[in-house]
Amino acid sequence: MFDVEGTVAIVTGALGGIGKAIVRSLLSNKVKGVALFDLNDAQAEEFQASLEKEFGANKTLFLKVDVTDLEKVKDAFQKCVDHFGNLDIVVNNAGIIGNIEKVIKINLLATIQISNLAFFDFLPKYRKGKEGVIINIASVAGVYPLHVLPDYTASKHGVVAYTQALGVNGHYQNTQVKVMALCPGGTDTEIFKNVPEYYHQFFKDMENVVQPTEFVGEGLIKVLKEGSNGSVWISKKSEPTVEFDYKSETLPILSKHAF
Repeated sequence: MFDVEGTVAIVTGALGGIGKAIVRSLLSNKVKGVALFDLNDAQAEEFQASLEKEFGANKTLFLKVDVTDLEKVKDAFQKCVDHFGNLDIVVNNAGIIGNIEKVIKINLLATIQISNLAFFDFLPKYRKGKEGVIINIASVAGVYPLHVLPDYTASKHGVVAYTQALGVNGHYQNTQVKVMALCPGGTDTEIFKNVPEYYHQFFKDMENVVQPTEFVGEGLIKVLKEGSNGSVWISKKSEPTVEFDYKSETLPILSKHAF
């Protein structure tokens, strides 16, 4: 079982709804520190102040980072290590709905590039324990086709497939880094405000199954502690996070029931 206490984590998209929940869950489980990567710095100071009141001083480091700029990401990784002394967990949480090119660049390409950077360079060198962990935040749209957002679905299917391909024993033996995916269902965040207007009724119909962000944060801790390399996990409908079983699941077009 992976021991979260005393570790250092990077969370991308850390100032979004799910990002904030993940940061709080990590700090609640006694990590040493969390580096907050986000391009939108408007909420950073207020969020860090609230965390300091709740968890104590010097637990977070905010770094304004565009996840699609790999050189800036590398620099931010190094600043995290220089500040906290180690790096053990990387959570790829940054994601959007909207412009197709940005969806692919942020949701998929940046996740792959940042995971590679963590997997091959930083986690093997700077982790404090026997292994490092990467968790890629995908979506239930990564395992079920979401017909109203095909480009988003493609990006999240790519994240899941990449996670499974990198998360095999052959890779793990070289780096001692686990890679897993966490797939939230409908969650109370701002992201769905960017969907085209003619899809709004579909998402309105989902209101009864939309879960608070805290369930995703709690699910991440479960995946960290219990997840096996290459595994895919589902967090939906405010239910306990469970590992996705491809053998027993059918893959229908995603409806509100799948959320």
